[in-house]
Formats: sequence, structure tokens, C-alpha cells
Amino acid sequence: MRSATSSMQSLITTAQPSSEPVSLTDVKNWLRISWTDDDFMLSMLITDARQWVESRLSRALITQTLQGVWYLPKSPESKLRGLYAQLGMELTFWLPRSVPGGVSVTTAEIEKDLDVWQLMNLTTDYVVDSDNDPVRVWLRASAISYWAPTGALINFMGVYAPRVRITWQAGYGTVESAVPAGYRRAILNAVSYLYENRDAGGMPPDSLLAGLDGVRNI
Repeated sequence: MRSATSSMQSLITTAQPSSEPVSLTDVKNWLRISWTDDDFMLSMLITDARQWVESRLSRALITQTLQGVWYLPKSPESKLRGLYAQLGMELTFWLPRSVPGGVSVTTAEIEKDLDVWQLMNLTTDYVVDSDNDPVRVWLRASAISYWAPTGALINFMGVYAPRVRITWQAGYGTVESAVPAGYRRAILNAVSYLYENRDAGGMPPDSLLAGLDGVRNI
């Protein structure tokens, strides 16, 4: 049987971090800047640098709320048999930017009709492996019944496959001291690069992330 995997349609941040992992004072001390003319620009560069580090390493640093939408795979072979062959093997959702032990899944929903979402129940319909890296959510067979309560499983290869929407909080904590020093140093180096190359533009080199843990393929 051919394998099929769920694919992510979108990832958004629904609640931004309440603070940054490094402060303006930290950055100015790092760059040895005493004047205030560039304070506004530096504040923007701090956010740009933090988002770059989070994106490249797939790590949320300061606690924030994210929401992802995935397409469920269509059955690759038979309609009913193929679907159940995938349950427990293919219907696993890896949460981008998750921190093992630092993730709280707030809601998990399945599309029971086009753009109509059904809230699923933790443990009954899905389980969360919060110690895995990245954190994963696994759907139980009961979750599919929301989408196909009257035998619509037979049409799993039909017009569309349902989507799954998961909302979760991720991050090391709500204050900068909770973020490991290596990530904070990477942000400082990234701000330094962006500031020094502000006229030329471009993103920092990945060499600034050397030695940091991350999951770059999520």
C-alpha cells in the first residue's frame, strides 16, 4: 500500500508573546550603543530576530498561542480499508515550534463538513505526546466518526478529505529569563547582523544558530 501523510495547510500565531527574550537594553549593551536615535528600529529588529530564530529552529521561545490546520490524507488504496490502515500510523500531527514539556493543546477540531468544525475530546478522540520532540497529536479512530457518522467513510476518496485544526500554547515561559541563554545569544547576534546590514537587507546566516537544538524540518 502506498503511504499517505497529513499535510499542513496553514500555521498562524493567534496570540503573540507578551515580551521578547531580550530587551532593548540588552541589545544596546551588546552593540555598545549609547544613543537613543535607533531605539525604535532596534525594537523592531528584536522582534524580527526572534521570529527568525523561532522559524529556523521551529521553537517558540516566549509563550505564545499557535494554530495549525492540516489536511487528512486521502486513502491511498481502498476507501475503507486504506483509511483504517492509516489510523495510528499516518494520522499523527507534529506541532511546529513546540517545546517538549512546554506545550498545552487548548483545542483540537475536525472538519465535519466544509468549514464546519467539531470540537474533539482529549483522550477519547486524540492524545498528546508532550514529551516527544516535536510534540505530537495522535487521532483515535473515534475522531473520524464526527466527519463520517453515517457511512461516509466509503467516500473517503471522494470530493474532499477533512481537515484537522489544532490550537496550542508553546514556549519556555512568559519572561526572558525562562529562555535558554543560547537562544537569547542567537537573537542578540541576529539583531547585530540585521542592524549592521540594515541598508543591504537580507536575513542572518544559519551559522548564528550553530550548536542550538531545534527541529528544522517541521
